[in-house]
Amino acid sequence: MKCSEVGEYLITHDDGVVLDLPSDIAEHLDTCARCRLEFEQNRNLAASLRWLGEQEVEAPVWLAATLTEATLERLRRRETIRATSRQLAKPRVLGGALILAGVAGLVVRGRMKRKLPVRE
Repeated sequence: MKCSEVGEYLITHDDGVVLDLPSDIAEHLDTCARCRLEFEQNRNLAASLRWLGEQEVEAPVWLAATLTEATLERLRRRETIRATSRQLAKPRVLGGALILAGVAGLVVRGRMKRKLPVRE
């Protein structure tokens, strides 16, 4: 049996126990140091990943405080935007804004007319 044919079996394991390997694969692992080494490395990696999955990782104190502050700041900005949009939606404010825009338009338009050359 060739090493390329054994490749798919090199990661066949469950909780560190080798699952029923065909006899020709087992014989190849007995005779091929390279495949046996890869098989053992895969088993060790799987065991390490299982161990890592069982670990409880506690976040540093500063991380929780930083995340909390960033979240609160984002909520404050969002509320400011909402309050501003609610304020702008009020009829008085909206009407005033439209009047100011109209006046500004007239002023700009008047200035533009003065700058235009007079045709004869």
